[in-house]
Amino acid sequence: MKALLEESYSKMQAKLASKANSAGVSGTFAPVWTLLRTSSERLSSIHLAAVTRLAELVKEVQKFTDDLHKRQKTVKEEEAPTMEVVQSLQQLTASVLKAREVYHQRAAELRRLQEAAQPAKDTDKAEAKLRKAAEEYRALVDKHRGVRDDFERKMVVSCRHFQELEENYLCQMKEFIDIYIKLFDASCNQIREVNVDLRRQCDEKTVLKLLEEFALAKHTGLEKPAWLEFEELPAASSTSVGSTPDAVSESGSAGADETRSAAGAAAKQAAGGGGPAGDDVSTSSGGPSRSAAASPDGEPTTGRPLQLRASKCKYAAGQSPPD
Repeated sequence: MKALLEESYSKMQAKLASKANSAGVSGTFAPVWTLLRTSSERLSSIHLAAVTRLAELVKEVQKFTDDLHKRQKTVKEEEAPTMEVVQSLQQLTASVLKAREVYHQRAAELRRLQEAAQPAKDTDKAEAKLRKAAEEYRALVDKHRGVRDDFERKMVVSCRHFQELEENYLCQMKEFIDIYIKLFDASCNQIREVNVDLRRQCDEKTVLKLLEEFALAKHTGLEKPAWLEFEELPAASSTSVGSTPDAVSESGSAGADETRSAAGAAAKQAAGGGGPAGDDVSTSSGGPSRSAAASPDGEPTTGRPLQLRASKCKYAAGQSPPD
């Protein structure tokens, strides 16, 4: 019965693990479903191992029972002489009791004849019967003593054999019980370890931890995209009237170089998280640009991983619910 219960519980745990596996394929709670599935699989394997050990124990008990029946049959055949002497003693005891009763009857009859002053012939006949009854009674008593001594010797030997047989039986049965107790004690300890591990792992999976794992698994990037700046090209009207083409070309080339230099400096500052406060980069157009790209809250947006805000949930900081 216990093996059937363990097998049924093992199948139920395996079914529960299958359902947890199908339920936790996605979502922020998926890691916890994975823990439940793993825990159920471990419990199922523990109960299945208990079923296997129980089946082996049952086989050992059945084998011992068969051997015990054979041994009992052998001992019964070996102790047949003791059974015979027991029967002989019982029959002889009954004969002794009967002979004693006859002897007492003969003695009472002779006493009655003597008291009644009957003829000597009747008295002699009664005395002969009394002597015969006494002889039979005495012979049976002597025979009973010999049979009784033989009975005692054989019974002592037989009882020793019976005691050895029962001692072996009791020792083996107690060993089976010890194995049974240790088996389920080990199973209970393993189940307790599984529950402790599950509780510890669930406590480690805080709300923020689950959100962080989900974000890392589904993210499209660990940093915010950088702010882009409009790069203004130098205007054609900025060249002076009357300048020679060579001068205009040199002026335009110099302005373009300055613009590219300023744009490159702004890009480096944006990629590096911004330079020191107050350092402005001037372009050829005369307009100051931002020293670093910033978010609306004033903080740099590049070079900084995403941060999850603190949660007010009681499970956020790894606190366990009250037992």
